Amino acid sequence: MKRSIEEQAQYMLDKMTVDMNIDFWQSQQCAINACEMIIDEVVDVADNAFVTPTIIYWEKVKKALQNYKK
Repeated sequence: MKRSIEEQAQYMLDKMTVDMNIDFWQSQQCAINACEMIIDEVVDVADNAFVTPTIIYWEKVKKALQNYKK
């Protein structure tokens, strides 16, 4: 089951916070970078029917992460 945009953003932030020495900003930047890497990979390997909805989803997750306030 696909997570909602907000659920995916929170999930990624939780996964990027591996220990208490990493602050929120670092976790947020790691999650944003992961979204960018996913988007780049999808563009490189997928066909057009798959690319558009997937890129839109990950762009929205990235935007949610950028706007996320602790």
